[in-house]
Amino acid sequence: MKNQENNISQDIKENSQQFEEFMINDVTYFTIIPSKYKKRKSYTKKDLHLVYSFIPGIIKGIRVKEKEEIHKGDILCDLEAMKMNNKVLAPIDGKIKKINVKEGDKVAKDYVLFEISNIKNKK
Repeated sequence: MKNQENNISQDIKENSQQFEEFMINDVTYFTIIPSKYKKRKSYTKKDLHLVYSFIPGIIKGIRVKEKEEIHKGDILCDLEAMKMNNKVLAPIDGKIKKINVKEGDKVAKDYVLFEISNIKNKK
């Protein structure tokens, strides 16, 4: 049985350049990886100093001002989407560096709403 498996895997390797080999828990698998998967955009971690809209919608109210000190979890603005009011929260402690929207603006998903700077330590 083991010899037969080795012959099959050798045939796959020799006869097709399309197959990709990978191992999970010491078991070798062969599969065809679609070109769409190979061309996908790789994941990049978002900068926590930038606050993005998580859904398209309309800014209904801004609750902070530039240079205001904020804390993680504070409500920065209200975003109406699909007739629901959503609260955009601060991801980190800091100071509002820049507000990129005003009340009534329509925003797309992943639009940068606020920029946050670090708070300087007072010693």
